[in-house]
Amino acid sequence: MKHALAGAAAPWIELTSPMHRNVFVISMPDAIARRTPQIEDLQTKHIDHEIWPAVDGRNGLDASHEMQIDRAATLKTLGRHMTDAEYGCALSHQEIYREVLARNLDHAVILEDDAILAPGFADLITGCRLDDYDILLLYHARARVHRGSRRDAGGQNTAYRAATMPLGAVGYVVSKGGAEKLIAQNSPIIAPTDWPSDISLMKTYACHPRLITHPDLEHGPSELRAERQQKQASQPKRTKETAARFLTARYWKRTYYKRLGKWIS
Repeated sequence: MKHALAGAAAPWIELTSPMHRNVFVISMPDAIARRTPQIEDLQTKHIDHEIWPAVDGRNGLDASHEMQIDRAATLKTLGRHMTDAEYGCALSHQEIYREVLARNLDHAVILEDDAILAPGFADLITGCRLDDYDILLLYHARARVHRGSRRDAGGQNTAYRAATMPLGAVGYVVSKGGAEKLIAQNSPIIAPTDWPSDISLMKTYACHPRLITHPDLEHGPSELRAERQQKQASQPKRTKETAARFLTARYWKRTYYKRLGKWIS
């Protein structure tokens, strides 16, 4: 399946040699200034890449995208409505998962266009077997990992197995198997990109130190965050979880791993 905007009709999309490690940069067509620093860095590092056109939810979603989401299930699951920009972000990532399957790629490196590449990023791209994970997080927040799960991730990079649910989808690697799981777990889309389900239950590793950073989440520019905060302010607070959670195996498993794991972000 060839992406509809990947041809000559969309000259803003950069499609370089497909021989190099399947790097996708998610970006809005008009976000030239936003993505330019990252694109220049990729070019300096001689890393081929494809700019993937993000689904633009800023002015609402079209009918084809509405068919891929479930707003009622979102409210039931999250206790709040998602913004159309959030849905657009999730749709953009899922489009790449589907492209991985359509092209029969063994993996994809997915970068949001504000991602800042750390020096070790090139070593990962050229020196690590990237299909040996469901997900390899290059950026993460609130990541707790299993002690003793350290493994090499190309060059001087290391990675650890996620013990509990981390946050952040700014930059990561997804394998073909991981793409299949993420599509199955979030079709139709009812949750944000990071993450629609507990990815610590998958074969998920987190690089330490992180190979991706990005502008300050609290003070940097983010239309998506501003829209989300405005929408949340107009919604009732979600009711607290009941004591029934103490009766689930999942709760006690998470508690066990929280005590034995270690924080890396």
